[in-house]
Order: sequence, then structure tokens, then C-alpha cells
Amino acid sequence: MFDIALRHEYTSLSQCLLSPFIQADEPIKQEQNTVCKRWIKRKKQSTIFCNAWLTELEDAYQLMYHKAEELYLQHANDEINNVVLSTEKLKKLFHNVINIMSKIN
Repeated sequence: MFDIALRHEYTSLSQCLLSPFIQADEPIKQEQNTVCKRWIKRKKQSTIFCNAWLTELEDAYQLMYHKAEELYLQHANDEINNVVLSTEKLKKLFHNVINIMSKIN
């Protein structure tokens, strides 16, 4: 469930960054109630998984979103020379979340 939702969110974020219609007054904002955030919250409450692993996963997920927000604003303000390189940065963070997910405890 988490990995499917994460892939969907990553695709949406990448598409936003690659869009030629970026506007600084409409930045990417992480929804408070994403599927991934709800999944992590439920798993922390259930104590099925190691809390340290869930915290690492949550931190990596948040970092991915914050970087997308930052890159989006930079792109909107013409501060990015190469949008493709920016999406590569985001892709690395996405893969980091996937790697942490694969270390499930």
C-alpha cells in the first residue's frame, strides 16, 4: 500500500516540476492527510514495526517532499538552470525512501 501511494506521489511531484506552467504563488504543499502519512501513523500506533525504522522512513519521505517544494519554488522563480537535473535529485530521494522501505523490520 505505502509503496504504491509513494510511487503515485513521486510521479505527481515529478510532473509538477517538469510542467512549463509553474507558478510561484501555487507552490507544492504536502497534504496533511496523504496515504503515506496515514500509513506511517497507523503503523506507529500498531507497534507491529520497529519505531526507529518507521521514523527513518517518515524522515526520508518528508525530505523528499520538502525537496520537491524547494525545487518547485526555485523553478518558479527561474533559479533552476536544468529542471531535469532537479528531477534527478528528487528521484534519488524517492529511491532512498524505497530503499528504507525495503529494509522493513
